[in-house]
Amino acid sequence: MTDHLDYFALFYVAGIIVFGILMRLRYRRRKDKNIEDPDKKQRVYKAMARRIQEDAMSHRRERGMEDDS
Repeated sequence: MTDHLDYFALFYVAGIIVFGILMRLRYRRRKDKNIEDPDKKQRVYKAMARRIQEDAMSHRRERGMEDDS
């Protein structure tokens, strides 16, 4: 009876390890796909920065503060 439990424990642990390795490989591929187009990424960052700057200036105008630019 204990032999069956030992084998079950071994296969259980082996399954967890294999699952972890497969998930790590899967997410590494997705991460690499997201980095493939750096030009698109830069455009997104510039648009975000521009939007943040515009929001900051509009908030300053609402509060009556002078622009730094």
